[in-house]
Amino acid sequence: MDMQPIYQALKLFKQQGIRPQLATLKNKLPYPYPLPVLINVLKQYQHDPQWIESVIEAEEEPELPALDTTEQRLEQLEKNQQQLLLRIEQLEQQLQTLQQSTHKPG
Repeated sequence: MDMQPIYQALKLFKQQGIRPQLATLKNKLPYPYPLPVLINVLKQYQHDPQWIESVIEAEEEPELPALDTTEQRLEQLEKNQQQLLLRIEQLEQQLQTLQQSTHKPG
């Protein structure tokens, strides 16, 4: 379940200095959430309003690999491809040599 809209709404309430209630939170959300979920999040928030900041920061951290890592992976794949192509050429030459040696009149 995507909790980000709930966290964003709570952050907005905090910035506006509004103490969120269940009804005001429900009205800010783009789609309905189960009441127990909303109640638990509100209890957590009311106990520690700073908690919402750490939750949002944790959820905003990228989960994808860094661009450098992606570029390094791509470079390694390209090297592997070149090595495989060279190996294929070598095997084709060996096959051709074997075929020629078996077709020689003896």
